[in-house]
Amino acid sequence: MANKRTLPYPVKILSHGLRLPSYISFFEKKVAQHDAIIEGLSNEVAALKDQLQQTTTRLGVYEKMDDRLIDIQHQISSGLATHDNQKSSAQQVVVNATVSDNHRFDQFYKAFEDTFRGSEDVIRGRLLEHLPLFESLPKNIRKKPTIDIGCGRGELLSVLSDNGFKVIGIDMNVAMVKRANDIGFEAYATDARSYLASLKPGSVAAITGFHIVEHIPFESLMDIFSECYRSVARGGFVLFETPNPETFSVGAHTFYLDPSHQRPVPPQLLQFMLEYAGFACEIIRLHEVEETPKSTTSEVVRKLHKSAYGPADYAVVGRKM
Repeated sequence: MANKRTLPYPVKILSHGLRLPSYISFFEKKVAQHDAIIEGLSNEVAALKDQLQQTTTRLGVYEKMDDRLIDIQHQISSGLATHDNQKSSAQQVVVNATVSDNHRFDQFYKAFEDTFRGSEDVIRGRLLEHLPLFESLPKNIRKKPTIDIGCGRGELLSVLSDNGFKVIGIDMNVAMVKRANDIGFEAYATDARSYLASLKPGSVAAITGFHIVEHIPFESLMDIFSECYRSVARGGFVLFETPNPETFSVGAHTFYLDPSHQRPVPPQLLQFMLEYAGFACEIIRLHEVEETPKSTTSEVVRKLHKSAYGPADYAVVGRKM
C-alpha cells in the first residue's frame, strides 16, 4: 500500500474531499454544543438581570421607607418641640440660645464681620476652594438648590450663583439678610431648624454652614443636623466649616475675638455628630495661620510650629449615601 505522504497531490485533494461530509458533521456538532452553552449563559444572564431588577426595586422600597421613617422622626420631634414651646412661659422666643436671638446686636455683628472676618473678596477666594465639591454633584441633583445657613454678607451665594448653582441663604441677622437681598440674592431672616423643617425630604442638593456651628449649643445643633439629613437628597452633601481649636493660636486666642462664639468644636466631635445624624464624613483642614519656615530642619520644631500656627479652620463634608 502506497504511503499517504507519497500520494500524488490530486489524490490527496480527492481523499480530503471524500472526508468533507464527516468534517462538516463534526463542526456542526461543535457549533450545536457552543450554541447550547451560549443559550445556557444567556439564560443565566437573564436570571441575573431579573435578580438585579428585583434587588433594585427592593432597594428603592427600602430607601422610601428610610425617608419615611426620617420624616416620621422629624414630625415627632417637631411635635415635641411644639409641646415644649407651648409649655414655655418665656415671652421672647429663644431659638438657639445665642446672640442671634437678640436682634439688638444685628448691626453690631454686621460691623464686627466687616472688621474682623476679612474682605468679601478674601472670603470669596477661600470659598472657591470648595467649588469642585459642588461641581462633583450628580447632574440630577445639581438642579436642586443649596441652602447656606448663616449666609452673612452673601459670599457663598455669590460664588455659587456665578457658577450656575441655585442657592438660598438663611440668617437670623436681619441686617445681613437685608444686605444679601439688596444685592439681589434670595435670602430669608429665619433660623435654620425652622426653615429646614419646612422643606420636603430630599429636596436640596447641599446644605452649608460657614462658621456657624461654634455659635450654636449642642442640642440645637443636633436638631439642625437631623433636619439636614432629612432635607438633603441622596448623593448630596453637607459642608460645615469652623475655627480649628487644634491650632493653639486659634483655640486659645482668635476664637474668643467673637463674643457670640459658644465654644470651640473639635474636628472629631463635629465629624461624629454628623455621622450620628446619618452622613458619611471626612475632615478637611484649611488655611494655615503661618507656614512653617523652610529653613527649619528639626522635626520637633516643625510639629510645635504646626500646633501653634497650623490650619486656622477645618471643614467636615458629610455625604448622604
